[in-house]
Amino acid sequence: MASKLHSIFSMLLLLLTLSDSIVPIVSLGVGINYGQIANNLPSPSRVANLLGSLNISRVKLYDADPNVLSAFANSNIDFVIGLGNEYLLNMTDPLKAQNWVELNVQPFITHTKISCITVGNEILTGNDTQLKSYLLPAMQTVYGALQNLGLSKQVYVTTAHSLGILGNSFPPSSGTFRPDLAEYIEPILNFHSLANSPFLINAYPFFAYKDNPGQVPLDYVLFQPNSGTIDPVTNLTYNNMLYAQIDAVYSSMKAMGHTDVEVKISETGWPSKGDPDEAGATLQNAELYNGNLLRLIEERQGTPANPSVPIDVYVFALFNEDLKPGPASERNYGLYYPNGTPVYNIGLQGNLPQMIINSAPKINVRNPVQHLVRNALRGDRGGRNGVESVSSKAMASKLHSIFSMLLLLLTLSDSIVPIVSLGVGINYGQIANNLPSPSRVANLLGSLNISRVKLYDADPNVLSAFANSNIDFIIGLGNEYLLNMTDPLKAQNWIELNVQPFISHTKISCITVGNEILTGNDTQLKSYLLPAMQTVYGALQNLGLSKQVYVTTAHSLGILGNSFPPSSGTFRPDLAEYIEPILNFHSLANSPFLINAYPFFAYKDNPGQVPLDYVLFQPNSGTIDPVTNLTYNNMLYAQIDAVYSSMKAMGHTDVEVKISETGWPSKGDPDEAGATLQNAELYNGNLLRLIEERQGTPANPSVPIDVYVFALFNEDLKPGPASERNYGLYYPNGTPVYNIGLQGNLPQMIINSAPKINDLALPEAFNSEVSHRESVNHGRTFITVILCYVMLNFASHQWIREIMYLYFTGFIIDENNYLPNLL
Repeated sequence: MASKLHSIFSMLLLLLTLSDSIVPIVSLGVGINYGQIANNLPSPSRVANLLGSLNISRVKLYDADPNVLSAFANSNIDFVIGLGNEYLLNMTDPLKAQNWVELNVQPFITHTKISCITVGNEILTGNDTQLKSYLLPAMQTVYGALQNLGLSKQVYVTTAHSLGILGNSFPPSSGTFRPDLAEYIEPILNFHSLANSPFLINAYPFFAYKDNPGQVPLDYVLFQPNSGTIDPVTNLTYNNMLYAQIDAVYSSMKAMGHTDVEVKISETGWPSKGDPDEAGATLQNAELYNGNLLRLIEERQGTPANPSVPIDVYVFALFNEDLKPGPASERNYGLYYPNGTPVYNIGLQGNLPQMIINSAPKINVRNPVQHLVRNALRGDRGGRNGVESVSSKAMASKLHSIFSMLLLLLTLSDSIVPIVSLGVGINYGQIANNLPSPSRVANLLGSLNISRVKLYDADPNVLSAFANSNIDFIIGLGNEYLLNMTDPLKAQNWIELNVQPFISHTKISCITVGNEILTGNDTQLKSYLLPAMQTVYGALQNLGLSKQVYVTTAHSLGILGNSFPPSSGTFRPDLAEYIEPILNFHSLANSPFLINAYPFFAYKDNPGQVPLDYVLFQPNSGTIDPVTNLTYNNMLYAQIDAVYSSMKAMGHTDVEVKISETGWPSKGDPDEAGATLQNAELYNGNLLRLIEERQGTPANPSVPIDVYVFALFNEDLKPGPASERNYGLYYPNGTPVYNIGLQGNLPQMIINSAPKINDLALPEAFNSEVSHRESVNHGRTFITVILCYVMLNFASHQWIREIMYLYFTGFIIDENNYLPNLL
């Protein structure tokens, strides 16, 4: 019932919001800065949908986030990607620069448009003289790497400067660079001229107004009608500050002998909110600045000194970023809130799919319903008969926040269970377009007391989000990197880029080199596996990290030639040439042998032969190993001991086996026997209890099993049968798929999926004939219905009441009716 109501009010919110704010979609020549210093942003896939619906075709990143670049594959959006200031020293090394391009550009450029790399940001106005000296060599070296790879005509190289590089900016025709920066800027301009790349400037008229609100006319900085200012040298009139700033940069370049380099605005914007001492930081001014700017861009205007060259601008920023340091204005430059609603109306109407408003009012826990109703109807007095009158947009926002909070309360009221202190690890896969941000996931796992996480890559956003946590990471090197990792220089560069920057504040204990390589069909990849492992280990040794981070790879159980009885386990003869030297490596490097073990597969393939209780850790008579006389009462333990026996047959009793993946799907295709919610709950619930008891296997009772459960979330974009998308312990909205004793908190995350009505429980008064697999508390449902009634009776528009009434009645009568979540 809660999910159903949430869907209804999502639709209502959409109708209310659009009813008085629909504007034409503007086909923009504008670019947008997509910053990610926040813990509440939508997934890159959702952002791709939003920008597509806005017709924005150019995006600037501050890094080369692989999740973003993958999410925008086969879109029409063109990317500027960034090399952070911390990479400048490394980028002066040609081999490291080429490796960076091979890892961060080449894998994506065939399906995602990448037209530019910015090397550093605002370096020259910083205080680090060494960084300034690295800037040009780094730009030249990255450009050289692009040339070597045949990409220099496709991807240009530049850097972004603040306007602080100017020594004089008025009048624009007399613009000059700061004399103390001339030694850096002049050769950079020469580089731009040779490489045919633009000069990027971050220009903020807001700063000029904020610092001198009494001297700088507000209309002049906001592109509003004004008398303008005249350049006494050229007699040109400037009616806005941004154009004056751009021409001052052109004049500064001309003074250095360059009229052949284009100026682009890599950042400009206006905050909608600020601290009390930040003059002009208001929503109204932000709306005027960005709205007027977009109109000028659409008109393809040039500046007074360069009227034939349309201004080229990347607006800052797409979203408000709640974790940005500094004054309040820094967190309020976004055109959009992270939930996908515009901060103000500047003529953009886009769609962020399946995104629910995630802010909710504080509530009076003693009487939450009464408090929510009272706040829903609170507004400006003056309505007829003294009733509070609320605008449709305000009402929509309030209703949505209230029902989001109510839904959360209803969901949690009967699902709280004790927190289990787990020795379990968890696989955090991200093949989905609806996952919460890494910061939220960090909070969830912290509240669950899960202290070990396995990734399938080295996602910098995840590693940064978990900084200073107690969570220990296994990070992954994908199969596509194996060839590169056989090169010692490339392997060391990968460690320097993906491990070293994070390991001082995020615990990284392991790198998995490839996944299930030996059971694949690529013979060449098999031959790369051990050399790649050895080379990565050597790189860790060179950097003094080999005692801290171990190296391994994960195998499927398909590497076994025989698995029963466990004591007779052996590896496949055709894989012996690969496995034996890998075991020797593990022995020398003191690293574990990882296995992905799924009893589900055995049951699915032979449900008539494999006892279900045996694979689900349920009470059963077990099976006896005739050689050792040991009894196995579950298949996972038998599989682990079969691997130990296989290693022993190759002369190794000195390598530990760890389970890198195991789990059970809660849903599957019709031909996937056993893929049910009940079985998944039994499998994972029983497994967690065994882990908590620190049990060992029959053949190794003193060695507690070491397990990473697959997976944290359902992943809706995974290919293959339906089971592949339903291994998660949690839905992406943070609610458990089933109850196995985990009670965690995913902050500010609201349920965003609406099940069909036949999955919901309705009060008997509404529908006595509907039967349900699981029922929710009817008292809670009845409160929700009363709340709906109150909202209906106080809604200010007759048509709203009619739509809500008709639809609400319809979904009660027709149990097959289903409204997808529209936001």
